[in-house]
Amino acid sequence: MKILVFRMKFLLLILFSIHNLMCFNNGSSEKDELNIIDADTLMKEYFGKEDVLIVDNRPEKMFNNGHIKGAVNLRYWELNSPENVMTKEKLLEIAKDKKIVFHCTGQNRAYNATITAINVWKIDKNKIYWYKGGFTDWQNKKLPVAKD
Repeated sequence: MKILVFRMKFLLLILFSIHNLMCFNNGSSEKDELNIIDADTLMKEYFGKEDVLIVDNRPEKMFNNGHIKGAVNLRYWELNSPENVMTKEKLLEIAKDKKIVFHCTGQNRAYNATITAINVWKIDKNKIYWYKGGFTDWQNKKLPVAKD
């Protein structure tokens, strides 16, 4: 009898866990929903294209010391930060109908910009990309860099 009760509790625990995963998470995280690209993809499919805007979310001083060739600098930290230069209006004015690739040093700024553009500003997620490796990765791969 004790074994039967134990097995029933164990089975209920498993079923409850599966239910929670399916109902509350759908098995994916917020990052799974983003268009994340790497340096090779950026270089082959987006770099230098007329219909793509590469946005560097790092501070101006870092941008001026070196950035992905052709990128524009729109500093962004997190939603409602007084340090932000990038706004929805400014981004859309520059991007127009282009695809947008956000990057920073490979930390949180570009991730936050990507999330804000999609979830808060309601820009079509099919036009928003996050180059997760960022400028550090780009530079390490010896890809085209410019200095201002």
